[in-house]
Order: sequence, then C-alpha cells, then structure tokens
Amino acid sequence: MSRLKILSRWGLKKTRGSAFIREDVQHKLIDYINALVPAILLLALAIVIYEFGFKPFWSNHVGINFWLRTILTAAVVLTGTRQFLEIFTPKRKGARIVGFFGFLFAMFLTFYVLPQKAAIHYTETNRFLFLKLLLYGGILLGFITEISHFVQFLYSKTVNPGILFVGSFLMLILLGAFLLKLPNATNRSITTLEAVFTATSAACVTGLTVVDTATQFTGFGQLIILLLIQVGGLGFMTLTGLLAYAVSGQSSFKTQLAFTEIMSNRKVSNIMRFIYTVVFVTVLIESIGATFLYFSLDDQLFARRIDKLFFSVFHSVSAFCNAGFSTYSYGLYQYEIRHDYNFHLILAMLVILGGMGFPIVFNLYRYLRIKAINFVHFIFKNPSRENMPNVIMLNSRLALLVNLFLLLLGFVAYIICL
Repeated sequence: MSRLKILSRWGLKKTRGSAFIREDVQHKLIDYINALVPAILLLALAIVIYEFGFKPFWSNHVGINFWLRTILTAAVVLTGTRQFLEIFTPKRKGARIVGFFGFLFAMFLTFYVLPQKAAIHYTETNRFLFLKLLLYGGILLGFITEISHFVQFLYSKTVNPGILFVGSFLMLILLGAFLLKLPNATNRSITTLEAVFTATSAACVTGLTVVDTATQFTGFGQLIILLLIQVGGLGFMTLTGLLAYAVSGQSSFKTQLAFTEIMSNRKVSNIMRFIYTVVFVTVLIESIGATFLYFSLDDQLFARRIDKLFFSVFHSVSAFCNAGFSTYSYGLYQYEIRHDYNFHLILAMLVILGGMGFPIVFNLYRYLRIKAINFVHFIFKNPSRENMPNVIMLNSRLALLVNLFLLLLGFVAYIICL
C-alpha cells in the first residue's frame, strides 16, 4: 500500500474523531431537541386548554395530572440534555443564565408544584388557585419561549417584517376567538362573529364590544381578554423575538433589521436593548398602577383578595394600553366606583402615559431613574452624580406641553358646558 493511501486513511480516521465532527453532532442533537420540546409542550398546552375550556375550574382530575406529569417530565429530560450539550457550544453568558434558571423553573413546576396541586382534595382554596395558575402559566410561558426559536428562524429569512407583524396579529385574533368560544369562557354561548369581534377589539386595543364583558364572560374569559390586550399592546412578534434573544443569546442582522422596522427605530445596533426596555418599562408602569389601584379599592367590593387583585391588574393593563375594557357593566360609572376619585385619577394617569407613546414614556423613565440614583447617592453621601443634559428631548417636551394644554382645555370646556 502506498504511503499516500496510508496517510489518507490516517487523516480520515482522525477527522472522524475530531472536535469538528463532535460539534456537528452536538448541533444536530440540539436542533432535534429544539424541535421536540415545543411539540411536547404543545400537547401539555392542549391539555391545559381542554381543562380550562371544558372542565369545572375547581376540578383536580387524576388523569389530567398524570398526563401532565408524564409530558413535563419528558420536557425536563430534553431541556436538561440540551443544557448539558450547550456547555460545549459558544453562547452568551446572559443566555446561559436564562436557560439554566428556565430549566430549574421547569423542574420546580414538574416535581413540586404539580404533585402539590395533585395532592389537594378540597380545591376551592387560594392555595389550589395559586398552584394551578402558576403551573399552567409556566406551561404557557415555556411554550412561547420554545416557539420563539421558530420566530427567530422566520426573521432570519427574507420575509417582509410588515407581513410577519400583520400575520402575528391575525394569528393572535384567531387564537383569541377560539379560546373565547370555549364553553367555560362565557356564561352564555356567543356567536363566532361576536368572539372574533371581541378578540380583534382586545388585540388591537380599540375597546369596542358587542357583548357585556362583565356579565357575558367568566373569569377565564376575562383572563383571555386581558392576555389579548397585553400581547396586542406590546406585539406578539416583539415578545416572542425578545424571548428568542434571551434564550439563544444572539440575533442575526436580518432579525435586528426586522425589529428595527417593526419598532420604528432608526438604530440597528441597540434594537434588542430597546425592546428589553419597552417590555420592562411597560410591565413596571402597569405593576405600579395595579398596586395603587389595589389599595385604592374597598375590600368589601370583592369576595376574595384574588378577585380584587385581578380587577386591579385588568384595569391597569387596559388603561395603560388604552384598551377601554372593564369588568364592570357600566365601566367607571358603576355605582361601586362611581365616586372613587382616587381610582379614577390613577386610571387617568395610566391612560395618559400609555397614550403619549413609548419614546416619551422612556424619556420620563430615564429622567426619573437618574433623579432616583442621584438621590440615593446624596443619602449615602456619595460624591458621584449622574449628569442628565437634555435627558427629556425636544419632541418629548413638546408632546408633554401639548397634552397638558389639551387636557386643561378639555377640563375647562367641560366645566363651562355643565
């Protein structure tokens, strides 16, 4: 045998065992897992929808718990394998931390929350309600996080971002209409047109209704409307793309260009940080608003604290997203809150902040953040100060002045016309 053939066989043998081949196998295994986990979680989500839509809310079915435990265990095994394989692949540190804590949260849901929920016999308690919502909310979050990889794949292709944006709203509306048609979502069956109209109004935050949200929809139906308002206000593609970036730790240039066009932002380099800020500030303002609303309401208006909390969160999200939905038949003119002016004032502030647009809200947030940091430094006698030259930009100042003028003009005109 010639020396050339011997060297060729030796090189082929070495190549087969090389790091390049091993990395290729690892990437293929990760790709297979990325395809399997969403499919498995889709089965879990289908079981959740079936229970919420067709079974009594306070039920605790043995069969449903068994299948959820089986499916979630498989998902935990696959995600754990993926975490192990990703140790040997380059990845951003922040994404590794998010993935690791996501894996721990999945284990927590599977091996603690689900068994605790299954062991409860008397279900009409706040503990059962908390465990059930935590478990099912975790399944929904996990599914959205996993399909975010597919969304990132769509962004990387030469698909018009505008088509993706409109398509995501269409998908959200159809999904919302399907959920609103479930038997447990309504107290009385509604037509398909009414379900589609309500889902469209909630996702597009218009506030138009053809049925009474307070009496027509159950708590489950109102929760669906709340989610449609929140996802529609932020944008479905924005949320899934953000989760994809948080989990994978990277985004292609095409993905960033797509986000730049969707978010109407001129800068490509910091677009992902901008989206993070959008979501964070939105959730922060809505949380603060819900907290103030909660403490401004009388406890006697609600049978349980969880009902009061849901009422506060619903109206905070609806107000900041300018959706106009209420869980009262007469809205703010409902007898119970008609003269609760603290409640009205908080809602008015949320409506004004949400209506001005995020660039202006972000300017105000940045200004207040710098003020708070400097105040903390002053308290602890730290000489360093954060400068804030022209933090509030000219267009923000102009928008604030115009809003103030219009509000005062409307107030004075209303007083004169009384």
